[in-house]
Amino acid sequence: MFSVSNKKVIDGIENEHIYFSQTGMIKSTIAWDQIYYLRNFKTYKNINRKTNFQIIGAILMVTGAVTMLNSFIVDTKSNKNKLLYSGGAQIGLGLGFSILGSTKKYFLHHTNNNWVFKQ
Repeated sequence: MFSVSNKKVIDGIENEHIYFSQTGMIKSTIAWDQIYYLRNFKTYKNINRKTNFQIIGAILMVTGAVTMLNSFIVDTKSNKNKLLYSGGAQIGLGLGFSILGSTKKYFLHHTNNNWVFKQ
């Protein structure tokens, strides 16, 4: 799976087009200077899996933060420590799932480490 993202900003409105190809070849003509970044996926299933990992990671981080905030409500110190540890574990798992859900982006413009097309 191969995807190309085309992003334009016109009058303050951001417009982004994402092109997908199963074979690794894009059959439409795209100007190379208009491609913002490239991401490479193996299958559509892989795209859904990565998206789901990011959603689960975000949910775990938010619930972990709420659990840690609940430790301020609890009176006893042993319960407070348990809530802090469980909240920290949830945030750690959320970060792990978010990292698993991220994909490498090959930026072609507007960064210090730009990728280029060889001709």
